[in-house]
Amino acid sequence: MRPLQLELRGFTAFRERVVVEFSGRTLFAITGPTGAGKSSLLDGMTWALYGQVPRVGRQTRQLISHGEKSMSARLDFTVRGESYRVVRRTPATVGTRLEQLLPDGTSLPLADRASDVTEQIEQLLGMDYATFTKTVLLPQDAFDSFLRGDDQQRRMILTRLLGLGTYEEARRSARAR
Repeated sequence: MRPLQLELRGFTAFRERVVVEFSGRTLFAITGPTGAGKSSLLDGMTWALYGQVPRVGRQTRQLISHGEKSMSARLDFTVRGESYRVVRRTPATVGTRLEQLLPDGTSLPLADRASDVTEQIEQLLGMDYATFTKTVLLPQDAFDSFLRGDDQQRRMILTRLLGLGTYEEARRSARAR
């Protein structure tokens, strides 16, 4: 997955609409003083994709900017050469959706219920929330949790990331024969 653009509104430090453009960059760093919202950008991406974030889990209402009634996140990203847009809002109102962005500028709706959006994201990215946060996101102070995780957990994560499940199925099938 490659992020293209992130838009947040009413999300933690970002009371007003903020747009972060990632397209055209092969490498970027998120820097700034404590409290500037660096972690909130990563949380916003994660919430857009999975509907939860590491520091509060599914209790995301507490991420709404002080004094605001709602928050939203929109993430445009590519996977295997295809472009997608995921949008989430809370309180949960019409607006949670996943769509494929087509080359002609139109979009193809893929899901419009929070649970369906998350399920589709898992299929597109080939990983669930736990795997994403342990291998892609690696929140502050969590890098060594992947390195220090037990062997079976690391093996499962790497098998999923590298698409080695196909070989495991072939092994089982061959053994059964």
